[in-house]
Amino acid sequence: MSIATVVSISGQAWARDADGNMRELRVGDTLAEGESLITSDNGRVELDFADNLDPTVIEGGQVVAMTPELDADLPVDAGEFSALDEDLEALLAALDDDDVDLLDVLDATAAGAGPGGGADGGHSFVQLARIAENVDPLAFEFGMGEFDGPPETEGAGLLLAEAEDEVEEVVIAPTAGEVEILLSDQLLNTEEGSTTSGVLPFSFGSGGGGSVTFASMDGVESQVGRETLRYSWDEDTNTLSAFSDEREALIFTVEVNPTTGEFTVTQHTNLLHEEGLDEALTGLTYTVVSSSGTATGTLNLTIIDDMPSLDLSDVDLSDVSFETQDAETIDGTSVATASVAAAFTLRWMPATVPTAPAAP
Repeated sequence: MSIATVVSISGQAWARDADGNMRELRVGDTLAEGESLITSDNGRVELDFADNLDPTVIEGGQVVAMTPELDADLPVDAGEFSALDEDLEALLAALDDDDVDLLDVLDATAAGAGPGGGADGGHSFVQLARIAENVDPLAFEFGMGEFDGPPETEGAGLLLAEAEDEVEEVVIAPTAGEVEILLSDQLLNTEEGSTTSGVLPFSFGSGGGGSVTFASMDGVESQVGRETLRYSWDEDTNTLSAFSDEREALIFTVEVNPTTGEFTVTQHTNLLHEEGLDEALTGLTYTVVSSSGTATGTLNLTIIDDMPSLDLSDVDLSDVSFETQDAETIDGTSVATASVAAAFTLRWMPATVPTAPAAP
């Protein structure tokens, strides 16, 4: 016969039967009549006796026997716990009347130790076997609204710890990329000048804010074309300058917005190119810095030399004539000379320079 059901366990608990066999308890297990509940020293068990009361708490280091008296469904014999109705009425009447002596109402045997009765067929009384039972507070602790929330669930603390771990913030590092632009020496003589604008590709990651600069290029020297360029970074104006110390000339500057990455490259002086080459390449390193880390990207710059070209659209050879004599070929060759320079026009053609991506 089932006496109680386990609704919560902290630590360990076992059920021991009359033969001494033990089984470890889990939430939902039942304890039968004749078994004993054993809790570990640091354990704690809550039992439901199906008596419509709060679960009963059994603390650690206890041994509790499951007896029939603990079963809420066990029927109670009214005759075992109460006197007969007529005897009760006589007792109540004697108690209410101050002039009545209680000893005159009760039989002599009622004052003795045994249950006895009237020898002449009078009233007799049943000895009260028990009126109330005391429960050892160390063995049982009945809940009286002690807990405001639902019963404790085994492993709930571990689930809470896992949920807290999942909230850990993920750090995303900054990123940077590459962008290519072109400049032309020939455009130095035009009204627009040799200037290109664009936006450096980057992100600050999870840092939320930072800066984009060419500060790492400060003091760097590189060979571009036939010249050695020295770079200087001005943090007040966020400008990178490229100098030719040999010619004491400023070749180009790069001005950048440290927040948005927008930049403008301006060529100030022509670059001396390698013989036979019309392009000179250089890579400028920019740095992205935020609270979540750093990243580097490259601004690839190509400077195109001014190139002469021959324009044949207006060639006119109608005024050019050659005259030779066949007789002159007997002993040698017949040679005639003339100039065709006036028939050609030599022009300097500006290179077509695409611009970098525009700012969004």
